[in-house]
Amino acid sequence: MRQLALSIGIVAFVALASATSADAHHGFNGRYDRAHPLYVEGAVTQASYSLPHGLITIQPSDPVAPPADLRALSSADYTRLGGQDVVLRSQPILATGGGLLTLLLPPPMTTTAAELAAPPSRGQTVGAIVFRECSTGELRVQLLRMSATARIVRTGVIQREVDGCDSEAASQSVAPSSTPSFVAAAPSAANEPVAVPTRPQADTLSALQLVAVAVVVGGVTLALGLFLAKRGAG
Repeated sequence: MRQLALSIGIVAFVALASATSADAHHGFNGRYDRAHPLYVEGAVTQASYSLPHGLITIQPSDPVAPPADLRALSSADYTRLGGQDVVLRSQPILATGGGLLTLLLPPPMTTTAAELAAPPSRGQTVGAIVFRECSTGELRVQLLRMSATARIVRTGVIQREVDGCDSEAASQSVAPSSTPSFVAAAPSAANEPVAVPTRPQADTLSALQLVAVAVVVGGVTLALGLFLAKRGAG
């Protein structure tokens, strides 16, 4: 019984490690399309700000272009973002399927959000400029807008970026950089919504729930194993 409890605990923590690894996503191995930035707004249904990546789940709104305040950022913000063109050419997301979208925050943005007195939480409307990962469709946040005066901008290039998913030209940095990621010249299509499939609510929540369940189950079973071990030794 003692060994069984310990085994269950080990399995639970292995599951936790696997879930965390899966949620680490594709920052350095993936390919993020910087030539076609996307913009989405929606109400937060769930948010987590734990490293390495924060996750914000939203109920997406109807397609909308980036608001005027994002076209009047500071030069420093535009440098970190990769140029004002990232905002000007961001296409509205047309969410399909009636479900939810999950937005992934890079580590520096996750830390910044976690340190806010009131980070985005359930019920709050947020907007985000995202780059889409070429193979998985993952939406990685480059700018998170909480209001007309409150936003978090990425700290530089910390992911592999490509000028279109069919392009081999890429920029990658293994550490936050203030160097702009210049977006390849392309005809503007900022007014044309881009269809992005949503995920059913249960599927979207499952990743966060899996981590929470693994932590609880692992802790309980390890505690039980230690208790039984101590009792057996006595």
